[in-house]
Amino acid sequence: YDQDEAAYMGFSKSILTSGDFLKMDFPFSKPHRKPPLHFWLTSIQFYLFGANEFVLRLLPTIYILCTVFLTYLLG
Repeated sequence: YDQDEAAYMGFSKSILTSGDFLKMDFPFSKPHRKPPLHFWLTSIQFYLFGANEFVLRLLPTIYILCTVFLTYLLG
């Protein structure tokens, strides 16, 4: 779990520092690639709030809360 989270933060930070939103590159992280929208949204959060662990975990928390709310509405 820790390696995944570090790779996701690395991808997002490299996007933010390079300014290239199309090239997903972070050393030794080929198996941790996700669809680019996740990294783009995380990079935007890093730009707005700074790069730290709280901001990294904010987006997945929002995803979980939306899933719970949608399940409640559909149930």
